[in-house]
Amino acid sequence: MQATRKVFKLLLDPAPPNMDKAFGYQGDRRWVAFFWSRENDIFFAYDGVRINTISYVAWTALLEHPFTAAQRRIRKVPCDLGDFHQDARHWLLLDRGTHRLYTGERHDVLKHLREHENPVVADPSAEGGRPY
Repeated sequence: MQATRKVFKLLLDPAPPNMDKAFGYQGDRRWVAFFWSRENDIFFAYDGVRINTISYVAWTALLEHPFTAAQRRIRKVPCDLGDFHQDARHWLLLDRGTHRLYTGERHDVLKHLREHENPVVADPSAEGGRPY
């Protein structure tokens, strides 16, 4: 999708097989975002309709994997996913249709979810991970 390439940076192509399930995503939407909430110190999956916590182990394994780290360097992918001192600037965005994983700024990811088959009610990170 052309608009996706302009706003988001491709991180992994393809993403790990069944990444969504390994993370603990329980929905069936094409696009799903993954992010960390500093307020709750919990990782979440959000598809614009459903939000659920995801596996810390899977999140860490993906981001600390040497291949992922190499792709971040090679592709020059910005990936400020937050820490205990500041909120995440970037979220991960998985296209389950093409099995590609992108990074993007939180507001761009939410806009993308809103504009593609995923109606977004609110920014779930603003409420500590609660979408409403």
